[in-house]
Amino acid sequence: MPPPPALLGGAGLALLPVAAFMAWLAHGPAVPRQGLRLVVAGNVLWVVASLLPPLLGMVSPNALGWAFLVGQAGFVGLLAWLEAGAGRAAAAAA
Repeated sequence: MPPPPALLGGAGLALLPVAAFMAWLAHGPAVPRQGLRLVVAGNVLWVVASLLPPLLGMVSPNALGWAFLVGQAGFVGLLAWLEAGAGRAAAAAA
């Protein structure tokens, strides 16, 4: 059963401020360290929030649902790892 359109629309609207914040961070000549930490922490929390409910039995995804959850959590986790690495490299170069 697909998610209700209102849920998807609400999720999209809720993520607009996040996208605006990331665009603002990327707009300057250098990304502020605290802003980068906030983005990395947000991505880590996204991974946890994606995987914790099914692991705790709060929801029961089917095989396709698990594949989607693990795939998107893995991609967001990879982004967090790359962002954190870029922050460490920038700090070492400074």
